[in-house]
Amino acid sequence: MSVKITFTDDQRSGILGRFAVGCVNEGHQSQLKGRLLSHNNNTDVKTKNNRIMVADSPHMTYVGKNFGDRTLQRNNENVRYYLGILDEGSGKMRVVETSLFNMLPNITDEDEDKVPDGPSQSTYVEKFGNLVEAFGSKKKKQSFEKKHRNKLDEVEVKGFMSEDVQHGTEQRRSREEEKAAIQEQLQQLSALPVCNKEASRVELVYPIEEIVTSSELDLLQSFAENFFNSDGSKIKEWRESDSYSSYVLNHLSVMPMEETLRWNRSKLLTYLDCMIKLHNCNNTILNSAKLFPNIPSSLKNKLFDNFTVRVGKSRCKPSRLKDRLAAFILVLCLHIDEFTFDLDNIAKDLRIGVHRVQQILRAMGCSVVRRLKGGVESYDVKLALPLDFPRKHSKNAGSKGARK
Repeated sequence: MSVKITFTDDQRSGILGRFAVGCVNEGHQSQLKGRLLSHNNNTDVKTKNNRIMVADSPHMTYVGKNFGDRTLQRNNENVRYYLGILDEGSGKMRVVETSLFNMLPNITDEDEDKVPDGPSQSTYVEKFGNLVEAFGSKKKKQSFEKKHRNKLDEVEVKGFMSEDVQHGTEQRRSREEEKAAIQEQLQQLSALPVCNKEASRVELVYPIEEIVTSSELDLLQSFAENFFNSDGSKIKEWRESDSYSSYVLNHLSVMPMEETLRWNRSKLLTYLDCMIKLHNCNNTILNSAKLFPNIPSSLKNKLFDNFTVRVGKSRCKPSRLKDRLAAFILVLCLHIDEFTFDLDNIAKDLRIGVHRVQQILRAMGCSVVRRLKGGVESYDVKLALPLDFPRKHSKNAGSKGARK
């Protein structure tokens, strides 16, 4: 049976197509519209004559090629096919070069989701699945189920991948920005308090004004009143409730009786207690309103600026700033104890090892002496002139067992 195909452009005589379905519905024969596709800029001798013919009907698209595995002609550039066209009026035959096309129904993935116009609303895949379920072997059924169970929407997968990549990039950029911000703030702060190595008196080596000024201590007058009025029962209550550090409670038990000295000691212990709490708090408490509710905001901001860094809307304590805060606490302890004190209590209060505290103290020029007290090992810390800084060992120094 012959079928007439109307081409949308001006060419195409001498084209033969064979429909793999055998025939086309008579109602659709006159509605077939053809297109012949080629690569205009193809300079490859083997592929320059390759053509694709497309024939569209209202309900189906047929595609045929004159090359490839399913072609009707040999894929050889040296072979030509010709068609004779007889003119019945003159009795003469005209011979034209032709191409052979095997027209196959074009069923794409997009067609699977389209609802046909007929009475059945099932897609091709659904129909095929019904046939497999009814007549397919066990192996065929398992293969079909596995295929469609593992099938993923390519667009959705690409969307997920792009979102994950974007999220990962943003997180990495955020971490890099945070790290850079922390490093920049750390560079602006030295690890140890300002040290006057040429001081003539020990109290001038680390001036108390570098830790807390007299005007700042005056702001603590009302907040230090509890310490000023403390007595034995109150100190016992605080010790049982673990309200303050051991160092603070031990010094409250031996407060001076002279009023001026007692007020000054109460203020220093109040400020020291705030520094110890800042040293020991975690980031959750650090960014809450529970920390320092009873000190002036100016002192609170000073502690935050000197011993924490701001990242976004929150604050954190890098290890270097935590060591810096420990050094400032130890300097304040030296001033309170007239530059000699027992290391054990303050090490426990700071929740760091004795060895680490010794390293900080020796870097500050203090001497640390080990002693046995009641069979228990303890350490005495002293700051005296001349300062006792750790000696740097030269790599070129001869070894102890070197030959003479």
